[in-house]
Amino acid sequence: APYYDLLDRQSYLPLMSQKIREYFLQYIVTVNQNSQLWYKVESDLLRWQIPIGVLMDIYQYIDINKKKKLKPIHLIAHFQSFPNKILIPYTNELTIRDFYLNSLKESTYLQCGSSDLIMSLSQQDIEQLWQSIKTSNYQNYNEIYEKIYEKITSIQFHNKHETHYYPLRVLLYDHMNPINDETHDTNEIKLNDQYNEEYSYDFYMSQKPIKYQENLTLLNILKQLYPNLKLENNNYYHIIIQGIQPSLDTP
Repeated sequence: APYYDLLDRQSYLPLMSQKIREYFLQYIVTVNQNSQLWYKVESDLLRWQIPIGVLMDIYQYIDINKKKKLKPIHLIAHFQSFPNKILIPYTNELTIRDFYLNSLKESTYLQCGSSDLIMSLSQQDIEQLWQSIKTSNYQNYNEIYEKIYEKITSIQFHNKHETHYYPLRVLLYDHMNPINDETHDTNEIKLNDQYNEEYSYDFYMSQKPIKYQENLTLLNILKQLYPNLKLENNNYYHIIIQGIQPSLDTP
């Protein structure tokens, strides 16, 4: 029997694994209760460190490109034979929590030149932030986010002569990747470095600090990432952010 659930876009796949395991235990008697679950969409193996909403946007793009109607993602859960040569193993929830906090520190460093404001959060604030991610409690999340945002704004104001950046990551489907672009200096990470024919997951993650400037638009940012990519008046590319396709002139 299939399992249906409504998942939060900001969450991560391992955070839903306990519910999945408990549901299927009635059907699979040989499941190791301490095993690491991993997931696929068709033959595409899913990285747990990519937020669920981003994974949804990736497969929305694939459906759009295949001229299919959007529909819920059909995940296949695996209870054994974790592919640790391809996926990063996670031992427990602490692994996911540490990954999230490290990403938050990295992005804060780019925005204001230091990650001290994250490291200076109280243990109670950090716990509230993580629990809000786990439970999709936006009120509790916003309480901590406002503290962080106020500190970032204050630091940027007092250091306004220093260069500040937007932390940015773009996931690009393999056949769209302008790998032969000679002017392309973006830090490219192929998410399937140890490619296995059994898993057709093949995406690139581009990451580059985007220098703050007035009147910056989505098109300006993408041009910095991919200078030779022809985006204007081109229906071939689908830019998806948080489930929507914004205009390229979006600030």
